[in-house]
Amino acid sequence: MSLRIVTYNIHKGIGNDGKFNLDRTIRLLHESDADVICLQEVDHDVPRSGHQNLAAVIAGELQMEFRLEVNVRLKHGAYGNATLTRLQIQDSKNLDLTWRIKKKRGSLVTRLLDAEKREFLVYNIHLGLAAFERSWQLHRLLTSDFHREYHDNAILIAGDTNDSRHRLNQMVEVGGFKDTCQTRLQRSNFSFPAYAPVIRIDKIYYNKYWKLLKHHVMQGSLARITSDHRPVWADLELLAGKADS
Repeated sequence: MSLRIVTYNIHKGIGNDGKFNLDRTIRLLHESDADVICLQEVDHDVPRSGHQNLAAVIAGELQMEFRLEVNVRLKHGAYGNATLTRLQIQDSKNLDLTWRIKKKRGSLVTRLLDAEKREFLVYNIHLGLAAFERSWQLHRLLTSDFHREYHDNAILIAGDTNDSRHRLNQMVEVGGFKDTCQTRLQRSNFSFPAYAPVIRIDKIYYNKYWKLLKHHVMQGSLARITSDHRPVWADLELLAGKADS
């Protein structure tokens, strides 16, 4: 039994044409046929997106459950990360990854049950723009009390890493995770900017309790215009082990 996870920075529902159009986002995510969706830059009660709770709207259209954690507070409203799923949600929490005076960042951690009632965790991340900031954030995540408690469970990390030079690879590998992308320099695996991708910053990592089946960056006209990022998905199989307990 396989599971499909998608990561997608939706850019507040604003496309490369400068227009807010959430219908495009919903159509693209529907096409992905995902079991779990990790979204970044999700508005909540912000004027530019019609004061909507974008996570609730998208989840409703896709008939999914969701969790939303806002990190960046604006004059009116806020935005952050949202995790949507057709599976059962156990609970969720937000791990603060904010470095000093830099923009507020966090990892939305969601505990889920697959179709066979096996537990696994999803870390939905959106890391900072500076290399030192990203290194600090990933270290903070992988050394957090929460991760120490759950590190021996099936875990997926997905999101916008902003790590175009893959400098976090060694830290990820030391932490027991692998990148779902096996051919990192292949152009079809680039995800940013969406209209003509030249770098790969939207990534999915998995630990030893998973078997990787496929990695894919969505193509086509809708993927090019809907956001400044393209959706990335991976198919994985949850293996027997600690996750069964």
